[in-house]
Amino acid sequence: MRAITYNNIKDFVELLKDVALILASAWAVWRFRKERTYEAALEIGFNTTTVAGCNPSTTFLEVVLTNRGKLMLQARTPPEGGLAFNDGVERVRYGGDLKLKRLNIAPSSAEVHLDWFSSKSLRDVCEINLLSEYENLQEGKRIDFWMEPGEVYRFGVPLCLEPGTYLAKITFIGAKSIEDFWSRIVAFEVKAGGPPFPSTPLGPAGTEGAQS
Repeated sequence: MRAITYNNIKDFVELLKDVALILASAWAVWRFRKERTYEAALEIGFNTTTVAGCNPSTTFLEVVLTNRGKLMLQARTPPEGGLAFNDGVERVRYGGDLKLKRLNIAPSSAEVHLDWFSSKSLRDVCEINLLSEYENLQEGKRIDFWMEPGEVYRFGVPLCLEPGTYLAKITFIGAKSIEDFWSRIVAFEVKAGGPPFPSTPLGPAGTEGAQS
C-alpha cells in the first residue's frame, strides 16, 4: 500500500477548499435568484380630481395598486376590534388604508420637516378603508382581496373637502404584515371651484422606513 505523504494531504486539502468554494458560489447564486424571483413588489399610484362649482369642494381620489412582483399579494384582515398594523408608532386600521391630513401652517411656525407622526402643522382629517367592498360579513369581516402578479386595481374615494393643501398616506398590508408592508405619502391641493389638480404618479413603493 502506498504511503500517504505530506504532498498528498496538501493536495487533498486544496481540493476540499475548491469544492467548498464552488458550493458556496452555487448557494449564493441560487439564493440571489430565488430572492429576486420570489420578491414581492407593489406599485402605488395616486390621482386627484376636484369638481368645480361645489363648496365644500367635491374631490375624487383614486388609488391605483399594481402587483409588480412574482407573488400573489393578499391583504391582511385586522383582528376583531384591533389594528392591521401597530408597531407603537405606526397604527394602521385597515389592510388597504388611506389617511388624510390637512396642512395648516401657522405664520409663526418654524417647522421645516413636516413629520407625518409629530408635526403640529398637520391636522387629522379621516382614515378610510379602501377594501371595504371586499369585506366578507359572513366570516367576521374577513378581507377577501388578493392580487395576482401583474394585476391592477383602482379604488375611487369621493370626499367633500375644504380648499387647502392635504397629505394622503396610502398603506397596503399583506398577510405577512412585517414583510408585506408598503406605504406612500403624497400631497395634493383642493381648490375652490378650480381646475383638476394634476395627477401624481408614484413609483414602486418600499417599506415604511425607506419611503416615509
